[in-house]
Parts: sequence; structure tokens; C-alpha cells
Amino acid sequence: MDSDRVANPVTARNGAAPGVCSLSAIHNPLSRAICQFLEVPIREPVMEQGSKDSHVSRLLSRDMGRIRVAVAGLGKMGTYHVQALRRLAKGESEKYYKSGLDTQIRKLELCGLCDPDPEKSRRLAPDLPCFTDWQVLLAKASPDFVVIASPTETHFPMALQSLEAGVHTFVEKPLVTKLGEFKILNDAASSNGCRLISGHVERYNPVAIKLRTMLSEKLIDVAGYRFQRSQPRDARIPDDIVTDKIVHDLDLAQYFFGAIIYYHMVNSKRADGRIQEATVFLRHTSGVEGTLFVSWLIQDARKCREIRISCRDGSCMLGDFADKKLTMDGKALSCDVPSWVKPDNNQIKDELADFVSYCILPDPDMPVFQPLLQTWEIKDSIAIIEDLVRWTQSPGDTDCRQEQEADDDKICKR
Repeated sequence: MDSDRVANPVTARNGAAPGVCSLSAIHNPLSRAICQFLEVPIREPVMEQGSKDSHVSRLLSRDMGRIRVAVAGLGKMGTYHVQALRRLAKGESEKYYKSGLDTQIRKLELCGLCDPDPEKSRRLAPDLPCFTDWQVLLAKASPDFVVIASPTETHFPMALQSLEAGVHTFVEKPLVTKLGEFKILNDAASSNGCRLISGHVERYNPVAIKLRTMLSEKLIDVAGYRFQRSQPRDARIPDDIVTDKIVHDLDLAQYFFGAIIYYHMVNSKRADGRIQEATVFLRHTSGVEGTLFVSWLIQDARKCREIRISCRDGSCMLGDFADKKLTMDGKALSCDVPSWVKPDNNQIKDELADFVSYCILPDPDMPVFQPLLQTWEIKDSIAIIEDLVRWTQSPGDTDCRQEQEADDDKICKR
């Protein structure tokens, strides 16, 4: 590896080699860059050599005239994605979009929407083709990449269909909730040369970016932390709180503090036949410990999305993801990170801009960056979620299960 190719992470937004990556920020504050160049033809699938498992590559040409994109699932998140894509297509770039990304986003063209209710498509975008069958959309609309924002139980079959069709695929969180399904999607992405990404929009929150930067620069020494995510339950959400909410802070915990080596469910509460509150304990390889608390039972109309960090010097930090504010001992800190993010950014727009960059052949004059959210992080998150779901569904589960003595069913060491 040429050491001169280890570049400043804010100078480009390029992807890594084809395969699975649940990406949330290509512009890596830790400079965890893999400095390599992809030697692949521009558009046609070819066999990449030099590895034990050769695979085709379908990265998009930087010279192509348009980039066709389709969206599945037109609920709240799907609507946000359609709106963000249209803003990008109009050329709404940011100063921190590098390596020609401001030119590439103007090529975006929505080519179709898919939802079981065709009226949703017509209301949201009457000018676009609407479909109720995903495979029909893939065949007729011929997208270059897709955004899947449908209910969690549909993620696996829909993502598999798009990958097998050779289409780069962005899936809203959680990607899937079972390791077996992840492996199948991983293999499908690799064998078809497609990008597969799971959306974790909170990584694009300026509070998260500022905290991660401070941690990477060792400006704070963490003694412990506590995430809280609470709000009244939204009736439109079919999942329980483990798969719908814990996944956010589980991802951020890994993003901030590193790999998780020990975890267990401290307690959980069930209401109306589903888990609606839970507390999870985590320990990281760094030695940092903390908890995740999620609840739909706190009847405060205001959403709470925050992290409290206790530092070894006695100071306390509060990160409010909802209001995009960060304080230390009550004093406000700026969440501006020059050349990376602005405090009032549109997180979904930035996330999709990175996905566009990830699907396009890298600029030969720029290094190719390894996505920040690595495959091992995806697998670990899915494994933890799968365990938490299993624990809450095990026989004898009560309305409030308290922490118990360590055993194979209640506590997992990894």
C-alpha cells in the first residue's frame, strides 16, 4: 500500500470494493481508509480477478447520462426518501459533497414507485409510473438503484429480488433481523456485483458526527453512557420496539465506542401483546459500558432521542439528536464539522448522496474509502437484535422481566 494514498477523509466520498456494506458515512472521521483502486470496466459486468471469490462488478460509469432510481414503500420514510431524491436531482448540493458528487446527483431520475396502495403513489408523485408488484417494477422501470422503505418483514424478499436483478440496493433499517437472511443477501450482493446498504440515518445527525469526531481525536475520555429513545407508539409501526428502535442506538453505540463484546437484556415490558419498553446493557472492546433505554410507554408527546455521556474527569455531555444540540456541563457546543457536515443538514439527503457516490466508479484521482459501517458491524447488530427478540419471546416472558443470573438464555458473551 502506498502510504501517500492515505488521504484526508473529507476530500472524497468514494466507496469500497463491491460487496455488502451497510454504509452510513463514506467520509470517515477516523481516516480508516483502504487506499486501493478498482480496476473494472465502466458499465458492463465483468469478472474481477485477484481474490479467491471472483465476482462481477456493476458500478456505474461516471460518464453515464442519468441514474435511474426507484422507491418501494411510501409511508413516512419512503416519502422522505422521494422528497430527498428530488432535491438532489435538482442539484441541491452541499459544500462537503466532494469528488464530483455535485455533478452526479443531478443525473438522478426517479423512474418508479412501488406500494400496495397505488393511491399513495399517485398522491405523492402523479408524474411517475406506479407499481404494486416489486418484480414488475424491476423489470419495467429498469432502475440503477433502489430504495426499500417498506415494512421490515418485506426487506429480505424485496432486497433479494433487486440484488438478483443486478440492482444496487439501499434498505431502510433494520436491513433484516436474522443472520441467515443477512448471509443470503451478502452472498447475492457479492455474486451480482451490487452495493447493498442499510440506512442508519442517525449517523448523519450532526450531534453523532461531532461526538464521533471528538472521540476519535481523544478530546473526551468516556466512563459510561446512557441512550434514551422514547415517545408514544406510532400506530403505523408494525414491529415491536426491539426491532424498530433499539437498532438505532445499537448502531450508534458501535459507531461511538467500538465493537460490542457483552450484552444482555436488563428488563422489558410488554403491553397490548408486544414489547414496548426495554433496557439493554452493553460492554465494548474499549472497556466502555453503557445502556440503551427505549420506550413507547412514556406518554410525553415530545420525542426523546438523546445520549448522556459521563466522562472520567467528572464532566457530563448531553447529545440531543432530535434538536441537533450538544452540551457539556450545560454549555452549548457547536455541531459544525468543517468540510463534513453542517448543523442543520438534511440527514436523508446526505445519506442518499453518499449512496450515489458508493454506486459509482471512483474518481481515479481520489483514494477509495472503506465504508465506515463495516460488515462485521452489520452482522453483530443483527445477531444482537436476533438474540433480544428471542429473549423477549421465550417461554415465561412477563410484563417486566428483571435482570437474572447469567445463563445461556439471558446473557450472551461474545
